[in-house]
Formats: sequence, C-alpha cells, structure tokens
Amino acid sequence: MGEVTYITGHFADAAWVEASNVEDDIYYEDVDDVRDVRNYYDPNLGSKVYMSGITSGRTYGYVEEEWDEINHPVFGTLYDQLSADYDSDNGDSGAPIFKKYGNQVMISGVHWGSTATNALFSPISGVELDLDVEPLT
Repeated sequence: MGEVTYITGHFADAAWVEASNVEDDIYYEDVDDVRDVRNYYDPNLGSKVYMSGITSGRTYGYVEEEWDEINHPVFGTLYDQLSADYDSDNGDSGAPIFKKYGNQVMISGVHWGSTATNALFSPISGVELDLDVEPLT
C-alpha cells in the first residue's frame, strides 16, 4: 500500500505514490502469467489495446476516440484523453493499458474510468508530462 504524495491532473489521471514493490511486469493472461515491459508509446485511433485490471482481469478493445478533453470528477478537465471499447469495472482504475509485442508488452496508458459506452484512459505521454517520469522498462 502506498501514500499519494503529488497529483497534477492536466494530461493524466496520475499521481506519485510512494511504494517499495514496483516492478516492470504486467499480468498478461492471468496472475500466473506476467510479462516484461519492452517499451512505451501512445496508441493510435483504431489500435487494439489491452487492460489488465484488478476487477475485470485482462480485457481488450480498440481505441475509438483520441485526444479528447474529458471532464474528470476530481481533476476537472483532463486534456488529450483516449477512449476504447474494452470492458472495465469499478476497481480497475490505475490499470495498465498495453499492446502485445511478442512475449512482451508495450505500455500505452493508464485506465481511469468509463462512460456508458467506452472505457477512458490517459495516454502514457500524459503521464510523462504530468509527472515528469518515464515508465519502467
């Protein structure tokens, strides 16, 4: 468990959380199958993306809208957000959004919510901008 130490909220639903157990592994198919992160980049419109959430498990869908301004319930307007048609549920917030690359993954963003029809996520470039950080690879 960690403690939030810094929140920005312009291009990502992201925060600094102090933790000592961070690894660059993603649950790929289930909890017995983790994969290394190879790299990271923002997905394009129409890209197939996967989410590995604590509630929904691994789901996938396609990016349907990109670079939208979306009203976030805590941060207000978040800029340059993406939406996709993968399934998600309460508790999945903070889940990695990724693309498969052979036996490895490439991080594409962070899941934070949903509408009646689509899941919402911050692109990895937004996390980099807001927190001035690069993902673990």
